[in-house]
Amino acid sequence: MKVSVIADDFTGANDIGIQLKKYGLKVITKTYDSKISIKSDVEIISTESRNIDKKKAYERVKKSFMELKNSEKFFKKIDSTLRGNIKEELKAIQENINKQEKILVIVGFPNTNRKIINGKHYIKDIPLHLTEFKNDPYFPIKTNDLLEYFEGEIIKINDIRSNRQEKLKEKIKSIKSQIIIFDTENNNDLDIIAKTIIELKLDKYIVGSSGIMEYLMKYWGYKRPQIAIISGSCNAKNIEQIKVLESNNNIEVIDVDFTKKNIDIEKKKYKNDILIRSIKNIRDYNKAKENYKVVEITDIFTDISKKIIEENNIKNLIISGGEISINILKKMSIDYLEVIKEIEPGIAYLKYKEYNIITKPGGFGSEKFYKKAYEFMKSFR
Repeated sequence: MKVSVIADDFTGANDIGIQLKKYGLKVITKTYDSKISIKSDVEIISTESRNIDKKKAYERVKKSFMELKNSEKFFKKIDSTLRGNIKEELKAIQENINKQEKILVIVGFPNTNRKIINGKHYIKDIPLHLTEFKNDPYFPIKTNDLLEYFEGEIIKINDIRSNRQEKLKEKIKSIKSQIIIFDTENNNDLDIIAKTIIELKLDKYIVGSSGIMEYLMKYWGYKRPQIAIISGSCNAKNIEQIKVLESNNNIEVIDVDFTKKNIDIEKKKYKNDILIRSIKNIRDYNKAKENYKVVEITDIFTDISKKIIEENNIKNLIISGGEISINILKKMSIDYLEVIKEIEPGIAYLKYKEYNIITKPGGFGSEKFYKKAYEFMKSFR
Protein backbone atom coordinates (compact mmCIF):
# COMPACT_ATOMS: atom_id res chain seq x y z
CA MET A 1 0.00 0.00 0.00
CA LYS A 2 1.39 3.37 -1.02
CA VAL A 3 1.08 6.13 1.58
CA SER A 4 1.76 9.75 0.61
CA VAL A 5 2.07 12.82 2.80
CA ILE A 6 2.20 16.56 2.20
CA ALA A 7 3.57 18.69 5.05
CA ASP A 8 3.78 22.46 5.12
CA ASP A 9 7.27 22.54 6.58
CA PHE A 10 10.39 20.38 6.55
CA THR A 11 10.51 19.57 10.26
CA GLY A 12 6.86 18.50 10.17
CA ALA A 13 7.61 16.27 7.19
CA ASN A 14 10.42 14.56 9.06
CA ASP A 15 8.35 14.33 12.25
CA ILE A 16 5.78 12.16 10.54
CA GLY A 17 8.44 10.45 8.43
CA ILE A 18 10.26 9.07 11.47
CA GLN A 19 6.98 7.69 12.80
CA LEU A 20 6.42 5.78 9.56
CA LYS A 21 10.03 4.60 9.45
CA LYS A 22 9.41 2.78 12.76
CA TYR A 23 7.35 0.24 10.81
CA GLY A 24 10.28 -0.78 8.65
CA LEU A 25 9.08 1.22 5.65
CA LYS A 26 11.30 3.03 3.19
CA VAL A 27 10.40 6.69 3.67
CA ILE A 28 11.52 9.51 1.38
CA THR A 29 11.15 13.21 2.22
CA LYS A 30 11.66 15.70 -0.58
CA THR A 31 11.04 19.36 -1.33
CA TYR A 32 8.06 20.49 -3.43
CA ASP A 33 10.29 21.46 -6.37
CA SER A 34 12.36 18.28 -6.41
CA LYS A 35 12.51 16.41 -9.72
CA ILE A 36 13.99 13.26 -8.21
CA SER A 37 12.06 9.99 -8.32
CA ILE A 38 12.99 7.32 -5.77
CA LYS A 39 11.03 4.12 -5.23
CA SER A 40 9.66 4.11 -1.68
CA ASP A 41 6.82 2.87 0.51
CA VAL A 42 6.07 6.38 1.72
CA GLU A 43 6.67 9.64 -0.13
CA ILE A 44 6.55 12.90 1.81
CA ILE A 45 6.63 16.28 0.12
CA SER A 46 7.50 19.36 2.15
CA THR A 47 5.85 22.35 0.47
CA GLU A 48 7.49 24.93 2.78
CA SER A 49 4.22 26.82 2.57
CA ARG A 50 3.40 27.59 6.18
CA ASN A 51 4.72 31.15 6.21
CA ILE A 52 4.31 32.25 2.60
CA ASP A 53 1.62 34.05 0.60
CA LYS A 54 -1.76 32.24 0.56
CA LYS A 55 -1.90 31.97 -3.22
CA LYS A 56 1.60 30.48 -3.41
CA ALA A 57 0.71 28.02 -0.65
CA TYR A 58 -2.37 26.93 -2.61
CA GLU A 59 -0.34 26.42 -5.80
CA ARG A 60 2.40 24.44 -4.09
CA VAL A 61 -0.02 22.10 -2.37
CA LYS A 62 -2.08 21.66 -5.55
CA LYS A 63 1.04 20.78 -7.57
CA SER A 64 2.25 18.35 -4.92
CA PHE A 65 -1.18 16.77 -4.48
CA MET A 66 -1.58 16.15 -8.21
CA GLU A 67 1.78 14.39 -8.13
CA LEU A 68 0.66 12.12 -5.26
CA LYS A 69 -3.05 11.86 -6.01
CA ASN A 70 -2.96 8.23 -7.13
CA SER A 71 -1.66 6.99 -3.78
CA GLU A 72 -3.94 4.60 -1.91
CA LYS A 73 -3.74 6.71 1.25
CA PHE A 74 -3.10 10.44 1.45
CA PHE A 75 -2.27 12.41 4.60
CA LYS A 76 -2.09 16.21 4.74
CA LYS A 77 0.11 17.01 7.73
CA ILE A 78 -0.76 20.31 9.39
CA ASP A 79 0.64 22.07 12.42
CA SER A 80 -0.97 20.80 15.64
CA THR A 81 -1.42 24.43 16.75
CA LEU A 82 -3.20 25.40 13.51
CA ARG A 83 -0.55 27.76 12.19
CA GLY A 84 -0.12 28.15 8.45
CA ASN A 85 -2.28 28.52 5.35
CA ILE A 86 -4.64 25.77 6.41
CA LYS A 87 -7.77 26.90 4.53
CA GLU A 88 -5.98 27.50 1.24
CA GLU A 89 -4.05 24.23 1.39
CA LEU A 90 -7.17 22.24 2.17
CA LYS A 91 -8.94 23.97 -0.72
CA ALA A 92 -6.17 22.79 -3.06
CA ILE A 93 -7.06 19.22 -2.13
CA GLN A 94 -10.84 19.63 -2.03
CA GLU A 95 -10.99 21.05 -5.54
CA ASN A 96 -9.12 18.09 -6.96
CA ILE A 97 -11.04 15.15 -5.55
CA ASN A 98 -14.54 13.83 -6.11
CA LYS A 99 -17.12 15.86 -4.16
CA GLN A 100 -18.54 12.64 -2.70
CA GLU A 101 -15.22 11.71 -1.11
CA LYS A 102 -14.78 12.66 2.53
CA ILE A 103 -11.87 14.52 4.09
CA LEU A 104 -11.35 13.68 7.76
CA VAL A 105 -9.76 16.25 10.07
CA ILE A 106 -7.98 14.79 13.12
CA VAL A 107 -5.89 17.51 14.73
CA GLY A 108 -5.68 16.34 18.35
CA PHE A 109 -2.33 15.11 19.66
CA PRO A 110 -2.80 14.06 23.31
CA ASN A 111 0.85 13.07 23.77
CA THR A 112 1.77 16.75 23.33
CA ASN A 113 -1.23 18.02 25.33
CA ARG A 114 -3.17 19.10 22.21
CA LYS A 115 -6.84 18.26 22.77
CA ILE A 116 -9.98 18.95 20.74
CA ILE A 117 -13.16 19.11 22.83
CA ASN A 118 -16.51 20.10 21.28
CA GLY A 119 -14.59 21.38 18.27
CA LYS A 120 -12.39 23.67 20.38
CA HIS A 121 -8.60 23.37 20.58
CA TYR A 122 -6.83 23.31 23.95
CA ILE A 123 -3.19 23.04 25.00
CA LYS A 124 -2.81 21.85 28.59
CA ASP A 125 -6.50 22.75 29.06
CA ILE A 126 -5.89 26.36 27.97
CA PRO A 127 -7.77 27.60 24.87
CA LEU A 128 -5.31 27.73 21.96
CA HIS A 129 -5.80 31.45 21.31
CA LEU A 130 -4.84 32.24 24.92
CA THR A 131 -1.50 30.42 24.76
CA GLU A 132 1.86 31.70 23.50
CA PHE A 133 0.68 30.97 19.95
CA LYS A 134 -1.47 34.10 20.04
CA ASN A 135 1.83 35.95 19.54
CA ASP A 136 3.12 33.89 16.62
CA PRO A 137 4.97 36.34 14.30
CA TYR A 138 3.47 34.85 11.12
CA PHE A 139 0.10 33.48 12.21
CA PRO A 140 -1.07 34.87 15.56
CA ILE A 141 -3.85 32.53 16.68
CA LYS A 142 -7.12 34.38 17.26
CA THR A 143 -9.53 31.52 17.90
CA ASN A 144 -9.51 27.92 19.09
CA ASP A 145 -12.69 27.03 17.16
CA LEU A 146 -11.91 24.47 14.45
CA LEU A 147 -14.98 25.54 12.50
CA GLU A 148 -13.15 28.80 11.81
CA TYR A 149 -10.51 26.74 9.97
CA PHE A 150 -12.55 23.93 8.44
CA GLU A 151 -16.04 24.16 6.92
CA GLY A 152 -17.41 20.88 8.16
CA GLU A 153 -19.25 19.04 10.91
CA ILE A 154 -17.90 17.79 14.23
CA ILE A 155 -17.90 14.29 15.68
CA LYS A 156 -17.85 15.02 19.41
CA ILE A 157 -16.28 13.13 22.30
CA ASN A 158 -19.62 11.67 23.40
CA ASP A 159 -20.13 10.18 19.93
CA ILE A 160 -16.63 8.70 19.88
CA ARG A 161 -17.06 7.14 23.32
CA SER A 162 -20.44 5.64 22.60
CA ASN A 163 -20.77 2.14 24.03
CA ARG A 164 -21.61 0.86 20.58
CA GLN A 165 -19.20 1.34 17.69
CA GLU A 166 -22.12 0.97 15.29
CA LYS A 167 -23.63 4.12 16.78
CA LEU A 168 -20.44 6.06 15.98
CA LYS A 169 -20.43 4.63 12.47
CA GLU A 170 -24.03 5.72 11.92
CA LYS A 171 -23.18 9.20 13.17
CA ILE A 172 -20.28 9.50 10.74
CA LYS A 173 -22.34 8.16 7.83
CA SER A 174 -25.12 10.66 8.58
CA ILE A 175 -22.86 13.68 8.01
CA LYS A 176 -23.52 15.40 4.69
CA SER A 177 -20.52 17.74 4.75
CA GLN A 178 -17.42 16.69 2.82
CA ILE A 179 -15.26 17.58 5.82
CA ILE A 180 -15.65 15.68 9.11
CA ILE A 181 -13.83 17.04 12.18
CA PHE A 182 -13.07 14.77 15.14
CA ASP A 183 -12.76 15.64 18.81
CA THR A 184 -9.80 14.00 20.55
CA GLU A 185 -9.01 14.09 24.26
CA ASN A 186 -6.82 11.02 24.76
CA ASN A 187 -5.05 8.28 22.83
CA ASN A 188 -7.95 5.88 23.24
CA ASP A 189 -10.08 8.36 21.28
CA LEU A 190 -7.49 8.28 18.48
CA ASP A 191 -7.55 4.48 18.53
CA ILE A 192 -11.35 4.37 18.22
CA ILE A 193 -11.35 6.98 15.44
CA ALA A 194 -8.71 5.14 13.39
CA LYS A 195 -10.41 1.76 13.74
CA THR A 196 -13.82 3.16 12.84
CA ILE A 197 -12.85 5.24 9.81
CA ILE A 198 -10.81 2.38 8.35
CA GLU A 199 -13.71 -0.05 8.78
CA LEU A 200 -15.93 2.52 7.03
CA LYS A 201 -13.34 2.89 4.26
CA LEU A 202 -13.18 6.65 4.86
CA ASP A 203 -9.43 6.73 5.41
CA LYS A 204 -8.23 7.81 1.97
CA TYR A 205 -7.93 11.55 2.66
CA ILE A 206 -6.92 12.60 6.15
CA VAL A 207 -5.83 16.01 7.40
CA GLY A 208 -4.23 16.37 10.80
CA SER A 209 -1.29 16.35 13.14
CA SER A 210 1.00 13.34 13.40
CA GLY A 211 -0.80 12.09 16.54
CA ILE A 212 -3.25 9.91 14.59
CA MET A 213 -0.63 8.22 12.40
CA GLU A 214 0.36 5.50 14.89
CA TYR A 215 -3.25 4.35 15.09
CA LEU A 216 -3.82 4.46 11.35
CA MET A 217 -0.76 2.26 10.89
CA LYS A 218 -2.08 -0.16 13.51
CA TYR A 219 -5.39 -0.69 11.72
CA TRP A 220 -3.85 -0.62 8.27
CA GLY A 221 -2.10 -3.78 9.44
CA TYR A 222 1.46 -2.56 9.85
CA LYS A 223 3.62 -3.92 12.68
CA ARG A 224 6.73 -2.36 14.13
CA PRO A 225 9.78 -4.57 13.52
CA GLN A 226 10.46 -6.70 16.58
CA ILE A 227 13.63 -6.81 18.65
CA ALA A 228 15.08 -10.01 20.12
CA ILE A 229 17.49 -9.90 23.05
CA ILE A 230 19.34 -13.20 23.28
CA SER A 231 21.05 -13.60 26.64
CA GLY A 232 23.20 -16.70 26.47
CA SER A 233 26.08 -15.70 28.74
CA CYS A 234 26.44 -17.36 32.13
CA ASN A 235 28.61 -14.49 33.38
CA ALA A 236 27.31 -13.22 36.75
CA LYS A 237 27.52 -9.60 35.58
CA ASN A 238 25.42 -10.34 32.50
CA ILE A 239 22.81 -12.19 34.57
CA GLU A 240 22.37 -9.07 36.72
CA GLN A 241 22.42 -6.67 33.75
CA ILE A 242 19.61 -8.47 31.95
CA LYS A 243 17.21 -8.14 34.89
CA VAL A 244 16.54 -4.50 33.93
CA LEU A 245 14.40 -5.78 31.04
CA GLU A 246 12.27 -8.20 33.09
CA SER A 247 9.82 -5.48 34.16
CA ASN A 248 9.38 -4.01 30.66
CA ASN A 249 5.78 -4.66 29.61
CA ASN A 250 6.76 -4.51 25.93
CA ILE A 251 9.12 -7.47 26.23
CA GLU A 252 8.05 -11.11 26.50
CA VAL A 253 10.56 -13.23 28.42
CA ILE A 254 11.29 -16.74 27.14
CA ASP A 255 13.32 -18.72 29.67
CA VAL A 256 14.96 -21.86 28.31
CA ASP A 257 14.97 -24.02 31.43
CA PHE A 258 18.10 -26.17 31.40
CA THR A 259 17.35 -27.37 34.94
CA LYS A 260 14.91 -29.76 33.23
CA LYS A 261 16.01 -32.76 31.21
CA ASN A 262 13.27 -32.26 28.64
CA ILE A 263 13.07 -28.75 27.18
CA ASP A 264 9.90 -27.76 25.40
CA ILE A 265 9.43 -24.25 23.98
CA GLU A 266 5.95 -23.40 22.73
CA LYS A 267 5.80 -22.55 19.05
CA LYS A 268 4.02 -19.21 18.72
CA LYS A 269 4.02 -15.82 17.10
CA TYR A 270 5.10 -13.20 19.59
CA LYS A 271 3.35 -9.82 19.45
CA ASN A 272 5.96 -7.92 21.45
CA ASP A 273 9.74 -7.77 21.56
CA ILE A 274 11.30 -10.82 23.15
CA LEU A 275 14.06 -11.76 25.58
CA ILE A 276 15.37 -15.31 25.14
CA ARG A 277 17.35 -16.25 28.23
CA SER A 278 19.42 -19.35 28.96
CA ILE A 279 20.27 -18.69 32.61
CA LYS A 280 18.23 -16.80 35.24
CA ASN A 281 20.80 -17.13 38.04
CA ILE A 282 24.04 -18.91 38.96
CA ARG A 283 22.18 -21.60 40.91
CA ASP A 284 20.25 -22.57 37.77
CA TYR A 285 23.47 -22.62 35.78
CA ASN A 286 25.07 -25.07 38.20
CA LYS A 287 21.94 -27.24 38.06
CA ALA A 288 21.93 -27.08 34.25
CA LYS A 289 25.49 -28.45 34.12
CA GLU A 290 24.27 -31.54 35.96
CA ASN A 291 21.88 -32.25 33.07
CA TYR A 292 23.90 -31.09 30.06
CA LYS A 293 27.43 -30.54 28.91
CA VAL A 294 28.30 -26.88 28.27
CA VAL A 295 28.55 -27.54 24.54
CA GLU A 296 25.05 -29.09 24.61
CA ILE A 297 23.62 -26.03 26.39
CA THR A 298 25.13 -23.80 23.70
CA ASP A 299 23.84 -25.98 20.87
CA ILE A 300 20.30 -26.35 22.22
CA PHE A 301 20.00 -22.66 23.14
CA THR A 302 21.20 -21.43 19.76
CA ASP A 303 18.87 -23.85 17.94
CA ILE A 304 15.91 -22.55 19.94
CA SER A 305 16.94 -18.91 19.44
CA LYS A 306 17.38 -19.35 15.67
CA LYS A 307 13.98 -21.01 15.41
CA ILE A 308 12.19 -18.21 17.31
CA ILE A 309 14.00 -15.49 15.32
CA GLU A 310 13.09 -17.04 11.98
CA GLU A 311 9.50 -17.95 12.90
CA ASN A 312 8.89 -14.33 13.94
CA ASN A 313 10.96 -12.78 11.12
CA ILE A 314 13.00 -10.69 13.58
CA LYS A 315 15.80 -8.56 12.10
CA ASN A 316 16.97 -6.58 15.16
CA LEU A 317 19.13 -8.67 17.48
CA ILE A 318 21.05 -8.03 20.72
CA ILE A 319 23.17 -11.08 21.53
CA SER A 320 25.34 -11.70 24.60
CA GLY A 321 28.01 -14.35 24.96
CA GLY A 322 30.81 -15.01 22.48
CA GLU A 323 30.04 -18.69 21.83
CA ILE A 324 26.33 -17.99 21.64
CA SER A 325 26.81 -15.11 19.19
CA ILE A 326 28.98 -16.96 16.71
CA ASN A 327 26.85 -20.12 16.85
CA ILE A 328 23.59 -18.26 16.22
CA LEU A 329 25.09 -16.31 13.33
CA LYS A 330 26.50 -19.49 11.76
CA LYS A 331 23.17 -21.27 12.05
CA MET A 332 21.50 -18.28 10.39
CA SER A 333 24.07 -18.52 7.55
CA ILE A 334 25.46 -15.07 8.38
CA ASP A 335 29.09 -15.34 7.29
CA TYR A 336 30.15 -11.68 7.51
CA LEU A 337 29.18 -8.50 9.35
CA GLU A 338 29.79 -4.85 8.59
CA VAL A 339 31.12 -3.06 11.68
CA ILE A 340 29.22 0.22 12.09
CA LYS A 341 29.97 1.70 15.51
CA GLU A 342 30.84 1.04 19.14
CA ILE A 343 27.84 1.13 21.50
CA GLU A 344 29.99 0.84 24.63
CA PRO A 345 33.66 -0.16 25.02
CA GLY A 346 34.11 -3.53 23.33
CA ILE A 347 30.46 -3.79 22.27
CA ALA A 348 29.76 -3.44 18.55
CA TYR A 349 26.77 -2.52 16.43
CA LEU A 350 26.94 -4.49 13.17
CA LYS A 351 24.96 -4.86 9.96
CA TYR A 352 24.22 -7.82 7.71
CA LYS A 353 21.83 -7.07 4.85
CA GLU A 354 18.56 -6.12 6.60
CA TYR A 355 19.77 -7.28 10.03
CA ASN A 356 20.82 -4.88 12.81
CA ILE A 357 22.95 -6.75 15.35
CA ILE A 358 24.64 -5.86 18.63
CA THR A 359 27.04 -8.41 20.10
CA LYS A 360 28.20 -8.23 23.71
CA PRO A 361 30.84 -10.29 25.53
CA GLY A 362 29.24 -11.59 28.73
CA GLY A 363 31.23 -9.54 31.24
CA PHE A 364 31.20 -6.30 29.26
CA GLY A 365 28.85 -3.35 29.45
CA SER A 366 27.56 -0.84 31.97
CA GLU A 367 24.86 -1.59 34.51
CA LYS A 368 22.20 -0.17 32.18
CA PHE A 369 23.68 -1.56 28.98
CA TYR A 370 20.62 -3.58 27.96
CA LYS A 371 18.30 -0.62 28.42
CA LYS A 372 20.66 1.51 26.33
CA ALA A 373 21.00 -1.14 23.60
CA TYR A 374 17.25 -1.74 23.53
CA GLU A 375 16.54 1.98 23.08
CA PHE A 376 19.18 2.09 20.33
CA MET A 377 17.50 -0.78 18.48
CA LYS A 378 14.10 0.88 18.82
CA SER A 379 15.45 3.73 16.68
CA PHE A 380 15.35 1.38 13.67
CA ARG A 381 11.58 1.14 13.83
